[in-house]
Amino acid sequence: MPDQATVDRFRVHDAAHYLRNMSHQTRLRIVCVLAGGERSVGELQDALDMPQAAVSQQLAKLRSGGIVTERRTGRQVYYRVIHSETIDLLQMLSGMFPAGDRGRS
Repeated sequence: MPDQATVDRFRVHDAAHYLRNMSHQTRLRIVCVLAGGERSVGELQDALDMPQAAVSQQLAKLRSGGIVTERRTGRQVYYRVIHSETIDLLQMLSGMFPAGDRGRS
């Protein structure tokens, strides 16, 4: 844990902004799917069982937050996680909150 002298306020602000973007259940679910690799909007829609408009709205927020990026091929748009550290964070969270374990705080 860094001591107070090494904490950079601007980086703390950036981390808080990043975590705010990840703190929505749908956005977190999208990033979890994208942790498995690049996906099209249609593939995300199917994986999440959500309307295309809802998926696109959350992807726009993830994109503006610098969490995902897009690649266009013709009319298809593919999304992927920008930083591998995001996937590391998801792995840490899955260890803290394993599926079926609702008793942990």
